[in-house]
Amino acid sequence: MKNEIYLERQEIWFIIDYLAEQVRRNIRFSEAETTFEDTIFEVQEIVDENDEDDLLHQIEESNFYFQYNNEDVPNLNEMLARYIRFANENDVDGGTDIGDILNKAESIPELVKGYLFEVLVFFANQYGIPKNEEMTERQLGTKILEAFKKMKDIDEVETIDFEMNDSLIEINRIYG
Repeated sequence: MKNEIYLERQEIWFIIDYLAEQVRRNIRFSEAETTFEDTIFEVQEIVDENDEDDLLHQIEESNFYFQYNNEDVPNLNEMLARYIRFANENDVDGGTDIGDILNKAESIPELVKGYLFEVLVFFANQYGIPKNEEMTERQLGTKILEAFKKMKDIDEVETIDFEMNDSLIEINRIYG
């Protein structure tokens, strides 16, 4: 029996932080043609704009952390485990290459980019966003915003506050 995989709180915040930022950046090109897969690669470029310390902070802020000596410490192993689970679930390009994933895990930026690829493919599959279909940036931004609104209630404890993220505020104002 296969365990069902779903987006957890930390995946949702990672998706919002990176994907909303990329959609915001593309607002001025609203009639340009793109695909969700192109957007994934653009999101990965945002990772390259951050240094390792910033990425570690983002990992920790997204609830990938554990407590050590009363301090929050980024938990890269949890992120790696989720990356592998999503890669297995997505089954992109004929399956998971564990060797490739482990190579990426040696570099924090590569780990984050690989993880984002898999979690964004899963997100697209979950919310019916076609990965390779050509559409305008406006159409794609609207689909992504609709998906964000569907996942607004993360769980019984937390909801997505559209006022907490500047990129979300802007795309909600333009496409909402």
